[in-house]
Amino acid sequence: MKVENIEKLERYFILHPTYHGEPSNEIAVQNAEKLLNLEFNSSYKEILERFGGCFIGIDIHGLSNAPIQGKETIIDLTLMFRKNLSNIKQLQNYLVIGDDGSGNSILVSNCNDNIFIYYHDEQILETLFSSFDELVENYIE
Repeated sequence: MKVENIEKLERYFILHPTYHGEPSNEIAVQNAEKLLNLEFNSSYKEILERFGGCFIGIDIHGLSNAPIQGKETIIDLTLMFRKNLSNIKQLQNYLVIGDDGSGNSILVSNCNDNIFIYYHDEQILETLFSSFDELVENYIE
């Protein structure tokens, strides 16, 4: 992520301390990657290792979430998503980082920084943001 966006997040979380969880260490992140058989993209890893699960306009779940978020980790969310959509092979390689409040999953790919939403009723995958930088630039001042 861009240095200026990390700095924006640091200032944002000083003003909103309940909007981030406990940072995850590198070993915990590696263990989650192994369990899910996914390599997390570098921007998402940076968020996990600096801020934990957090709220920055949308919920970004982690391994330790913000007090205002639910207890579900990315492991819980991703495994449940895979189980519910086991018949759609191309969706099995995404990491679920949250939902939109209506049951539509927020996903990231390990191939790029794109952030997607999967509309479960329509079975449509749509790009929300091209990167975590774009997300921060849209929601955090």
